[in-house]
Amino acid sequence: NITVDVDYVLKYGAPRVISYPLMDSPYKTYAGVIIFLIYIKIIGPKMMKNRNPYDLRTPMLLYNIVLVALSGWMFYRFAAYGWFNNFSWICEPMDFSNNDAAVKVSDFNIF
Repeated sequence: NITVDVDYVLKYGAPRVISYPLMDSPYKTYAGVIIFLIYIKIIGPKMMKNRNPYDLRTPMLLYNIVLVALSGWMFYRFAAYGWFNNFSWICEPMDFSNNDAAVKVSDFNIF
């Protein structure tokens, strides 16, 4: 039953991330998945029925450059606020407190 799953997520989810995008309720994520599936299975094929495929080399190149930059930024953030500062290199328990280091790690961990 989906309502049982939603109640579980809302009851045991981390309260400090409730203000993050798509984290206040799973219904927004469900709606996004349903809209995506409708688009790729119904709307997209109808739109492209009598068209040639798009040339996506340039958008894919830009996308890859952005992902490399984002990965570098995330590595820097994990290193600066986590691995070399407050957290160990081995497994450690999750810090659910609201101290500054834990909040910074959870802020960029959402990516």
